[in-house]
Amino acid sequence: MSSSSLNDTEDDAGTEEVMNAEGEADASAIVQTFSFSHLNDAEEKAKMLRGELYHAFVPSLVAERARCSAACYAFNAAYCLTRLERANLWNA
Repeated sequence: MSSSSLNDTEDDAGTEEVMNAEGEADASAIVQTFSFSHLNDAEEKAKMLRGELYHAFVPSLVAERARCSAACYAFNAAYCLTRLERANLWNA
């Protein structure tokens, strides 16, 4: 068996699980395939802090990044505030 036919077989096996009878992608199967509900948020954050490989898209880490992004945006948009007001915004 050639290596290209072996690769084709492997690719087909992985896609059969998310395809419906019409050959279209089944959205619910895709969501289940990429669901992070089985992961422990606290454990993934602990892995991150230890410098280990972790899943970055668990809900708590996504929320923390969104909060950080909003805080950075607010701080950068506060150029007209005094230095003390910007420091208070940074510490909020």
